[in-house]
Amino acid sequence: MASNFDSEKYLNVDWKTAKEVNSTHYDRLGLDPGRPYTPAEVEEAYDHRYNWWTKRKQQKDTVPNNPLIQKVGERIKTVIDNLLLAKNCLSDAEK
Repeated sequence: MASNFDSEKYLNVDWKTAKEVNSTHYDRLGLDPGRPYTPAEVEEAYDHRYNWWTKRKQQKDTVPNNPLIQKVGERIKTVIDNLLLAKNCLSDAEK
């Protein structure tokens, strides 16, 4: 299993890696850059994070005053784009 996703840890710390300009594709997906990953492992890591951010988007659309949404709401689209780019690059051996 490539990703051991901890939603509580992601909420408190790791979500920031998805938005940071200096984060690597590995950082954004919570993967160790020291080893290769299969496309399925990359997809699994992506799915966990994508689902987390999709839930934040739904919350933003329904409960915009939620404190978490006030904290991350402006970054949702950028982060989802960053995650998709990371997934696509790490899934394609030629990139």
